[in-house]
Amino acid sequence: MRSYLKLIFCALLVVVLDYSTKVSALYYLTSHPLELTPFLSLQVAYNCGIAFSLFDTCTVYNQLLLSLLSIGVCTYIIYISTNHLHIPGIFISITLIIGGAAGNILDRVLYGYVIDFIRLHYKSYFWPTFNLADSFVVIGILLFLLCPAIYGDKVKALNKY
Repeated sequence: MRSYLKLIFCALLVVVLDYSTKVSALYYLTSHPLELTPFLSLQVAYNCGIAFSLFDTCTVYNQLLLSLLSIGVCTYIIYISTNHLHIPGIFISITLIIGGAAGNILDRVLYGYVIDFIRLHYKSYFWPTFNLADSFVVIGILLFLLCPAIYGDKVKALNKY
């Protein structure tokens, strides 16, 4: 039980960090995008879909479906890693995934869309705009997938899922 409380607390810290960057982006970047480098800019975008703007329709039904899907995936990830939360890599990866997903769910509940603001580009090629929550989820998933290679037999049971 103590591991879960620690997980919730750390995931909430991730949500606070994500939310504070989104509020700052809305305040400072809505009317004045910022070109930081030739390949990185900060510009507010509103995303009703999921990664890479898939399923990009701003309906209540779509937002509810995407939120429930996120909650379901997070619940499954917690379930399969329950006995491994004492392993630092597993704990950190789950914290990042849950915190990032919760940050985007919070946006959907408050605004009906997710606030994105980080743009990577090269000349006329643009990566889809994203936010810190997206980055946390991707980093968490990559770390989670690497854990069996890093920790070996300690997390071998994760391979059965």
